[in-house]
Amino acid sequence: MRKIIFVAVALAGLSVVLAAGELIEGVYLAGWEKSLTSTAVGGLKELVDLGVEWVGIQIPCREGRGSPKLEEVRGLVRAAKAIGMKVLLVPRLGQRNSSVDFGTDEAAWATWFRSYEELLLPYVELAQEEGVEIFCVGREFGGTVRLRKEWTQLIRDVRAIYKGSLVYAAGWRGEMWDVSFWDLVDYIGINAYYSLTGRFAPTLEELIASWKGPLNSLGCLARREGKRVIFTELGYRSVNGASRAPWDHGATGDPDPNEQALCYRAFFEAVWGKEAWFAGAFLWYWGPEGGPEDTGYTPKGKPAEEILREFFGS
Repeated sequence: MRKIIFVAVALAGLSVVLAAGELIEGVYLAGWEKSLTSTAVGGLKELVDLGVEWVGIQIPCREGRGSPKLEEVRGLVRAAKAIGMKVLLVPRLGQRNSSVDFGTDEAAWATWFRSYEELLLPYVELAQEEGVEIFCVGREFGGTVRLRKEWTQLIRDVRAIYKGSLVYAAGWRGEMWDVSFWDLVDYIGINAYYSLTGRFAPTLEELIASWKGPLNSLGCLARREGKRVIFTELGYRSVNGASRAPWDHGATGDPDPNEQALCYRAFFEAVWGKEAWFAGAFLWYWGPEGGPEDTGYTPKGKPAEEILREFFGS
């Protein structure tokens, strides 16, 4: 376990819960929606064996078509808690909601926020009942984040129920600067799919150097807001060119588990425990698939798995 000493003077006004602490060593569990029993529990145990202490649970909310039942989510949270893991719970709307924007139509905004809160609150209640440590109130709603009044009311309603820590997960491209309510949540969340290089076959040194710009920017935001930053998502596929567009889950290419491993090593060497404002990360993702021919995000059965074990298990 790596610990950091928080520089209170540098980030004055930070909540006492964040004044100092251990780095969050988190990984999302994928595939649990299809098999909540043996596959999910096996995945949780594999994460514990890696040294992972936090599990991220993303709930796909599809409004009436194929969303996991509330009790299925509860079962997974309880399974994680039973083996000593801490939990981040992230309700996730479909991709079309990421760009929701009604301009100056106040009635449309009121309807959207009311609908979103109705969807969110059952998971908020579950998080409180099951002792979830961190709850994500929103994920990449770039068109909404300037609406401080609406977000203030939503967060107030969430806090009336839930007594744990709150995070909002902003996109890495620029949304983080537009969020008007960072002061109302406990952590700044960043989905950190930064492009690390513009070319194929990068070196480790190039990948490490590419983090300089993002870290400078994030440090400015953390100091401005007096908050620590969690990478609410960060991940790399094991495909040739993964470092160029880590967010692109549909890119085609030959399997390249070594590039995935290189990207993860660069992240740990450039970012992990290097800045007082950095609070940890949730890696995307650990899934039931894996192996050297798999081109997805999971590090399972690939060189990246050993890198996670090296940094999380020490």
